[in-house]
Amino acid sequence: MVWFLFLAVEAVKKGHFLDILIGAKTKNEILKYSWLKNKRIKWYLATDDGSLDYKGFVTELFKDYLKKTKPFYVYVLGPEIMEKKNYRSVLSI
Repeated sequence: MVWFLFLAVEAVKKGHFLDILIGAKTKNEILKYSWLKNKRIKWYLATDDGSLDYKGFVTELFKDYLKKTKPFYVYVLGPEIMEKKNYRSVLSI
């Protein structure tokens, strides 16, 4: 996770805009990155139980996100099965 946060901070410093998608089982498991709040970062949150924002897996949120947006870069951090699902979603755009 540390390399991902470093990447986000450096991208913002260079003037890039970021969309960050995070998923967890419940809202209590979503990590708070208040120090990473910035006008250049838009957060998309998914919880399995629907206790915060999108109800469902982050892989489903990512599929919906790709229908609306065509990202220039995609970085994925998570269990291998989630990474594979997201990779397949990217290939389908």
